[in-house]
Amino acid sequence: MEQETKSIRILLGFNYSLHHDSIEIFPSNVLSVEPLSGSNFKKWKEDIIISLGLADLGIALRTTKPESAHATGTNQQRAAYEKWERSNRLSLLVMKRSMTEAIRGSIEDCEYAVDYLDAIGKKYKESEKAEGVALLSKFNSS
Repeated sequence: MEQETKSIRILLGFNYSLHHDSIEIFPSNVLSVEPLSGSNFKKWKEDIIISLGLADLGIALRTTKPESAHATGTNQQRAAYEKWERSNRLSLLVMKRSMTEAIRGSIEDCEYAVDYLDAIGKKYKESEKAEGVALLSKFNSS
């Protein structure tokens, strides 16, 4: 299944993506997640979590946002904050690029990657319940 992407696959299995006059480098496995289509949510979620973890971007899914340390924090606190911010921003971008436009439009936008992943999960739990009720209804009417 071919996925629309704005990245260029170059040497050594890395993708270089142009973003606001800068170049982001991702291991190619991050952009090779099969797009979320509706029936593959469980596999999609597992693939997203693994891919973001392998690209060292999963911190925003595992930890809460640290307090901003730009004015008074130590260099270590500032670095941790910036790493979390980058992880969150890129995790959101990767998730949004790995789903169809119709699905992306039906998910409430969130500031944090973990909340966005939860919103997608809730939508598919509701969808699975509705499908289950419809199947039971169909079975009972037979």
